[in-house]
Amino acid sequence: MNPSIFKTYDIRGVVPEELGVEAIKKIAAALIKYLEPKSVVLGFDSRLSSPEFAAEAKEIFLDAGVDVFDLGMVPIEVVYFACGHLKVPGVMITASHNPREYNGIKIIDSEVLPVSMGYGLEKIKNIALSENGNMETQSKRGEIKKIDIWPDYLEKIFSFIDIKNIKPIKFVCDASNGVAGNVLTKITRGLPIKMTQINFVPDGDFPNHGPNPMLSKNRNQLIEECKKIDDLSFAAIFDGDADRIALLDENGDFVDTDYLSALISKILITKNGANTVVFDMRRGWAVKNQVESLGSKYLPSKSGYPFIREKMQKVNAIFGGEASAHNIYRDFFFADSSMITLLLIVEYLSENNIKLSEALEEYRESIFMFEETNFQVKDIDNVIRTLKNKFNDGKTNEEDGLSVEYNEWHLNLRPSATQPLVRLNLEGTDPELIEEKRDQVIKIIENNGGVIVDE
Repeated sequence: MNPSIFKTYDIRGVVPEELGVEAIKKIAAALIKYLEPKSVVLGFDSRLSSPEFAAEAKEIFLDAGVDVFDLGMVPIEVVYFACGHLKVPGVMITASHNPREYNGIKIIDSEVLPVSMGYGLEKIKNIALSENGNMETQSKRGEIKKIDIWPDYLEKIFSFIDIKNIKPIKFVCDASNGVAGNVLTKITRGLPIKMTQINFVPDGDFPNHGPNPMLSKNRNQLIEECKKIDDLSFAAIFDGDADRIALLDENGDFVDTDYLSALISKILITKNGANTVVFDMRRGWAVKNQVESLGSKYLPSKSGYPFIREKMQKVNAIFGGEASAHNIYRDFFFADSSMITLLLIVEYLSENNIKLSEALEEYRESIFMFEETNFQVKDIDNVIRTLKNKFNDGKTNEEDGLSVEYNEWHLNLRPSATQPLVRLNLEGTDPELIEEKRDQVIKIIENNGGVIVDE
């Protein structure tokens, strides 16, 4: 087993070179030794190796006397819901948005907390890599627990909206040949909507484009579809395990995740009254302005689902957003849900009889962003030193990479937690100033050996 498959938030590696059947068995056994569960929820995504990996993990659980709620191929938010609903830990076989050659494991405890580094994953890693990492077979074998989770799950996500508010609306969804298609079909059945379906058939080869909606090249097919449809309201695209959703407006223009989080914050605060919202400190000015204008509290967080969720729980925040397109809801076990996000947007646009571009106009005219750009950099420390010296008159924060803030603009450069890259974000109140600062920062990174990459 390659120790490098244990990442900050979960487990991911190239199949079979880094992650194979034997590694899956050892990790499943280590999970049992660490969590000591009586039952587990098990789900998997559409990757070619996922059914086999899930089957192997299931056998380890059963042999160890652990009962298994086998959900089959589902979006990870259905696993989150099942863990919270049943109060048992869960396992999702997935590499989320990574390229097709990857697979991995996300582990969730019975409190629907992600088991990440610093929160138990390091202990599972140590057990799995030790000589006694194998699981002993128990005399009483576990059982497959039959459960139809869909009625309770659907009731939960529909509790976020008033279905009577939904009027006829037309939109496009691209499931990226991942696992979003099945649940999208269930959600929209019976609603007064017309949803055009793209890449709804699960296919681990991802034949039409990669499963990462944050890469512009993966949105080209959806953009072309938007151009074909009259009276469109918006379009949505999902990643491989459907925990991330990115939106395009009716013109096919990408919606920056800050704008989406600002709109979701507006919807939730309007529905529920003054509340607290958390957003990741890579950006966030649009969200901050919207939340504070509604008499609510905005709190920045270190990037990453575990950190955002942890801060949300401390302050009982109603919503948490991440620049990488995760949307986390307090009333969904503090877990992220792309489907709740979709329903809230459908309800808001149809109820107000507006297109998505109209709903976003106030954000797009006040805060301007340079879409996140990734670099391969050999010496990130030297890049950060150079940037600090260049912008030494700004307000500096190194809680999550390097943030430098001025009255008119803000930059953040941070290492990726899942890939060998650094990610650059800029935002500000003047589009020309943002372009100028973008060019300055990119030149500094490139002069220090950085190369722009499209993941």
